[in-house]
Amino acid sequence: MVAEKTGYPEEMIGLELDMESELGIDSIKRVEILSALQEQIPALHGADTTQLAAMNTLGEIIEFAGGSDKKKSV
Repeated sequence: MVAEKTGYPEEMIGLELDMESELGIDSIKRVEILSALQEQIPALHGADTTQLAAMNTLGEIIEFAGGSDKKKSV
């Protein structure tokens, strides 16, 4: 899903990479990604968006969600 939104190949997107500085994801794209993740990961449905926006990596978001299926395609 992140690969579709960014154009990066899936194998390039590591959960530990900083979304802004290492992947070049701007604030608009970040909001799109966070919204899509909230749709896909039930634990994020009612999450505080300010808290999610403060997270720098996809790994942090998944960890916040309680480790929801880390093998899920990002």
